[in-house]
Amino acid sequence: ALSFAAFKSLYYTGWPKLTAPQWISFALAVGCFTFQNLVFVIAIQYTSIGNAVIFANSQALLLLAGKAFIGTPIVWMEATGALVAFSGAMLCAAGESSPVGQESHALAILGDVLALCAAVGGVGYLTFAKAIRHTMSVTLFMFMVMFTGSFLVLIYMLVSNVGVSFSADANHGLFGWTNWRPDRLLIELWIVIVCNLTGTMGFLNAMQHFDNLIIAVATLLEPMVASLIAF
Repeated sequence: ALSFAAFKSLYYTGWPKLTAPQWISFALAVGCFTFQNLVFVIAIQYTSIGNAVIFANSQALLLLAGKAFIGTPIVWMEATGALVAFSGAMLCAAGESSPVGQESHALAILGDVLALCAAVGGVGYLTFAKAIRHTMSVTLFMFMVMFTGSFLVLIYMLVSNVGVSFSADANHGLFGWTNWRPDRLLIELWIVIVCNLTGTMGFLNAMQHFDNLIIAVATLLEPMVASLIAF
């Protein structure tokens, strides 16, 4: 559906005409988006889902810290709102048990640190994506980001010797998503429709109307939803 909408946009509006700095911003947005999602997936192998989502969605606090670092005035209401929202997200996941089979507390800390690194990537993505979002349609932008990012993930998998095959195997095939097994189909539909089409593209549409800090605060609903789903 996304590819169809993206090609439709190309047909009516043509290839986006970006300047060299804008192409650099796009490349950085792709890199940050890929880094954020890749590191987050690695983080949940070591820590609980609640902790991983909390730290990975701490962009609001990082944006506030960035504003303070460069001397940009911070409105007390936005600072208070970000802190309250982050505190509420932490309370939602408080007491959640660690994943079964976790080897040590040190690995849990590593997972939390990786999730925080994912948040840094998220801040970069919000910053660079907002700078070039107006240059093309949201469907074309999202398709280009995910299409390019998929090759970056493939390179990582090949370099890190992750078991992967050019087949439709449901476990390690690059085209495993075409293997519509009943136990995976609903999860795939959830990821595509709810997480990507509604969530990721929703944030992109909101960039035209709201500051990045507001969008980052909105993502703090994710720890609560993630904890409910994991429960």
